[in-house]
Amino acid sequence: MTDGPMNHLQMLVGDGNLYICRVKNIFKPAYTGNRWLNGDKAYSIKYGYDWLQGQHEPVPWHYRVWNSLNIFKHSFIYSLDGVLERLKTRDHLFRAGACQQNSCLLCGVGEDSCLHLVFSCTSSSRICQQIMLWLGIKVSSYENVFITWKKWGRWFKSKKLQKVSYAVLAALVYHIWMSRNYTLWNDAVNSQSGL
Repeated sequence: MTDGPMNHLQMLVGDGNLYICRVKNIFKPAYTGNRWLNGDKAYSIKYGYDWLQGQHEPVPWHYRVWNSLNIFKHSFIYSLDGVLERLKTRDHLFRAGACQQNSCLLCGVGEDSCLHLVFSCTSSSRICQQIMLWLGIKVSSYENVFITWKKWGRWFKSKKLQKVSYAVLAALVYHIWMSRNYTLWNDAVNSQSGL
């Protein structure tokens, strides 16, 4: 979380009591006279919200993940898996002692981790190569989802085609994750053609 006024506001909302006077006191340092912050513009809700959020570090992958053509659930899983590595895979459970095995559910070779699913799983690499052939992109033998992610941005010159390719890539990561979960919960391997 960011430091600053947003933490105070979350504490107020968290206990169920949002007092207008307290919120007013949070905004007081930024609002003087009839002007907002340094006095060059009038207050608006947008400026107030931006001020409450605080400073955020820009990330280079946001336009790929939060693409306007992506379906939200695809973007969400894509951000957790491919970018932030926060999906709950068996390697996390194995380290916590909650499961006995940590092998990949799709290929059975590597450990079941976000890095393995995106970088080195043979099953996800084969699926990625098939989709690249379908899209007409030159395929090499070492293709994986991460290399593809960087490559597709350079391959397509049109912004519209880049957005479509990133939406396809987000869907690919989502369906790889769903196939992995299907294998885990149903004790059955989902075929690559089923993806």
